Amino acid sequence: MYWQDWSEDLKNVLELKGSPVAITYSDAPASNATQASRIWACRAFQAARDGAVINLSEETSGCPGGTSYLGFRAMSSEHMATIADFLVNGEKLMATRAVFGRARSHSIAPPTGLVRYVVFSPLEKAELQPDLVMFLCSPLQASRLTTLANFEIGTPMEVRLSGSTCSGAVTAPLVTGNIGLSLIDTTSRHMCKYDPGEVILTIPIHLMHGVVRSLDRCSAGRASIEWPEPMRQLMKE
Repeated sequence: MYWQDWSEDLKNVLELKGSPVAITYSDAPASNATQASRIWACRAFQAARDGAVINLSEETSGCPGGTSYLGFRAMSSEHMATIADFLVNGEKLMATRAVFGRARSHSIAPPTGLVRYVVFSPLEKAELQPDLVMFLCSPLQASRLTTLANFEIGTPMEVRLSGSTCSGAVTAPLVTGNIGLSLIDTTSRHMCKYDPGEVILTIPIHLMHGVVRSLDRCSAGRASIEWPEPMRQLMKE
């Protein structure tokens, strides 16, 4: 499968820690799943990067927010009130309920009821065609990936930096079809022990084809920078 063939090249060129993560929305689970217990979505990202294949579902999603943002279940008014209270008075990530409401009104609506499973796999093990390819990476690696993705396009990229990790890393790129960048929210970083130098960049599959094509042509990949004489003169001036 062609996407499996991408993995080793991407790991080598970008010097990634672990694998790119294939994310597939599916009504059928992957047959090679290695973990079936309840797990947070943001922990599933790490587990798949490290080699696990995870069939996440409403039954196995361990985080109410993740269950909603990945689209397994709409958030009830009771759950929303509980989460709002926790964010304001427990985690202390928002000043007031009004701030929570404002943030909620600007969030991207998840694809609720679309599928039964969201499958997370190391790219080289992905049985199902990915909808998204996620990279747990350094800012330098994220910079290289965005340059590779934009090499054949050239248009400005817009990302959302606020919100939950799963919303920024999965919901936004899935729904918009654009690259998603998550700075990884403070709760995910604390609960899942993310490296302080990590961010999450997620690329929809239709943009990944351009990333792979650009590896040998772009200096963010393997291509060498060249300095023609007119440019050398311009730099001197």
